[in-house]
Amino acid sequence: MNILGLDIGGSSIKFGVINFYRDSLTIKSFDKLDIGFANSIEDYIDGISFLINSYCDEYILGICFPSIVKNGEIITRKFDYQTVWDIIKKKFCHENKFLISIMNDADAAGYAEVWRNDASELRQGTTVLITLGTSIGSALFYNGTLFPNTEFAFLRMHGNWADEYVAPSIISKENLSTNEWVSRLNEYIADLEKVLSPDNIIIGGGISTDFSVYSGFIRTKRAIVKPAYYKNSAGVIGVATNAYQKFSE
Repeated sequence: MNILGLDIGGSSIKFGVINFYRDSLTIKSFDKLDIGFANSIEDYIDGISFLINSYCDEYILGICFPSIVKNGEIITRKFDYQTVWDIIKKKFCHENKFLISIMNDADAAGYAEVWRNDASELRQGTTVLITLGTSIGSALFYNGTLFPNTEFAFLRMHGNWADEYVAPSIISKENLSTNEWVSRLNEYIADLEKVLSPDNIIIGGGISTDFSVYSGFIRTKRAIVKPAYYKNSAGVIGVATNAYQKFSE
């Protein structure tokens, strides 16, 4: 079965078609549709509609949003993703009988990483995934069970949210060196260890592709830190996996 996964971002939509056969998955395609920083509700609706019409052959897909998702509704702080979802739901679920699963984007990325066949160690004890990019996303698992909609970007650090102190987007704004930024990351990881005592910390998001550049500078007390296996495609894979498990039976 081929499932379309869409990962909604601030300036683009990552998308991929994931094939599920028995207990294995194969990434058949993965790409990104740019919609620009000056995006609008119409931009998202046009982009999502184009991708569904172009790539969703089996009427099942998953969409993850950079927002809290509870009981099928999207709780947004900035952009009105709920209106986007309402229009897409009416257009494709009500009128064309599509089955669509929605998740928080970091939860979806964590789902892909933790439930990868070769990652049984991530399903033992406490695993935290943090996505580092324009902002910080987070996902928390205990023995493989997801605790959805965590917002560890809102830990307080030096009078700011962690988001405003650690996110890689701050590197160019404040002209930080790699060592200076990793020092901030280590502070953040230390706070996560104090609060959660995690066994594993996964670094995801765009910065995960450069993990080898800074991994030697990361320090923890106990947790094992590793890069996201699926890197920047984890959200697409995770939300497609969730849709497959929810609707394939």
